[in-house]
Order: sequence, then C-alpha cells, then structure tokens
Amino acid sequence: MAIFRRYKAQKRQARFRLHMVIPVLLVACYVISSLPSSTGMPEVQSFLRDYVYLPTHFTDFWHRPWTLFTFFFFHENPILLLINLGGYFIFSSLTSNLLGRKVVFPLFILGNITGAVFLVLLTSLPFAGGLNIPAYTCGSSGGIMALLLASTFYIPLKVVRFYGLFPVKLKYVGMALPAISIIFLVAGKFADLQLQYLGGMLSGMFFATAIRRGNVHPGSLKPVKKKKRIVPVLHGPSQPEKSTVKTEEEIVSPQEYVDHLLEKILRNGMDSLQEDERNYLDNYSKKL
Repeated sequence: MAIFRRYKAQKRQARFRLHMVIPVLLVACYVISSLPSSTGMPEVQSFLRDYVYLPTHFTDFWHRPWTLFTFFFFHENPILLLINLGGYFIFSSLTSNLLGRKVVFPLFILGNITGAVFLVLLTSLPFAGGLNIPAYTCGSSGGIMALLLASTFYIPLKVVRFYGLFPVKLKYVGMALPAISIIFLVAGKFADLQLQYLGGMLSGMFFATAIRRGNVHPGSLKPVKKKKRIVPVLHGPSQPEKSTVKTEEEIVSPQEYVDHLLEKILRNGMDSLQEDERNYLDNYSKKL
C-alpha cells in the first residue's frame, strides 16, 4: 500500500549513521590484526590471541572474560570479513526498516555474545573433543545471524539478492542455515564458526519474539509493563480487541487511527490487522 510505503520511508531517515559505525570498526580492526611484526610494534598477533580473541575452552575463558566483548570486532580471514560485511549491510537495513535503527546495534552485539557463550559452553562438553575446535576464535558471524533471523521472523516472504546474484526468500534462508550449520558441525568442519552461527540464530529469534509479543519496546529496548492498553476507535465505544490485559478506548481522528494501524503493522506484521482494519486502511490510501 502506498501509504504504508511512505510511512516506512519516513521511519528510514538517517538510519545509516549508526549502521556505518560497525563496518568501519570491522575494517579498522582487520587492518590492525594484519599489521606485521616488522613495523617495530609489539607482536600484534600474539597480543590479540592472548588478550582480544575469544578462548574457546572454559578454563581459559574464565581468566579472560572481557574477550566476550572484543573478539567479534576482529577477523583473521579476509573472505569471512567480506561475507560478514555483505550480510551486515543487507540484514541491518532490513532489521532497521522493520524494528527501527536503535535495534540493530544491540541485536548485533547480543548475537555475537550469545554465539560466544554457546561456543564456550558446548566446547566444555565431553563430545566436543572430536569437533576440532581451535583454542581461540574471532569474527562477527553470530551477530550477522541474529540480524538475519530477526528479519526472517518478520518478513519470511521477502526476496533478497545475496551480493546481487542469488534471489531467494528469507524463509528458505532461515530454514537452510541452521540445517547446514548442524551438518558442518557433525562433520567437524569449522565447528567454532557453526556454533557461533547457531547461538546467534537463537538470540535473533528470541529477540524478535520478545518484541513481537510486546515484552520489549523496539524504540527504547526496555521491558514493557502490561497494565492496560488504549485501543483507538473512530466512532464511539466498540468491542475491544481480545486481550489478557485491561483495555481502554479513546476516540481519535482518522489520521490518528491510521497511524495506530501502521504502528501495529510495523510491530506485529500485516497479519495482525483484522479484516475491517485492513479494509479501512485500503480505503484511506485510495483517497490520497
């Protein structure tokens, strides 16, 4: 609908200012990690592995817990860096359009931290000895997976072109990636990367679910206290929506009612509208 597209366009203004911080940091940290020791600086790689990268074994991690917040800014593999940058530009834009630009950075951080915790905990289990997990790891794959799953949760039918080449619906990506990660994990291929993928996917799914259910406000990212809810109506008292919380009704103007419906779409998707609400929005857009 034209009115919904215009409304989303207003919400997207200036969203790239914060988004650009993360790619710049990732590229700058890769440059730092690539500095050779011949520059006269301390041994960069040795310092990063000892104090910045994430130890995958719990006993080592226990002595360096701060690496939980530093490892995902660094990449040793330039190919993985390019893949993560491409994924970040695609899915941060989608997530920003759906949930607001304030969500992107916290979700990216949360996905990486969850992936790291998932990796460290599973590495301490007895069966992990056969997975060939390295002693340390780095990379922001968990955060990219969190953004991807959050986008997939809200717009599963959205067609995206990965790197401009492969058009595919997000729901197929959301179903294929966990299966591929499990297959690679069982085969012992890039086990540390696959565990970060799976942890990031879980955080993205739970984060999107919390926002969709109204437990977290996407603007402030604070828990929502559900006491009573005001349901905008156009013409006096009407039957309130079914809910477990007490509701009140407020008579509003047509424009305010449209704004309420558009916010409802952004928060819960088009399927959340009732038939009369959908018809009203269609008729309103035709009058513009």
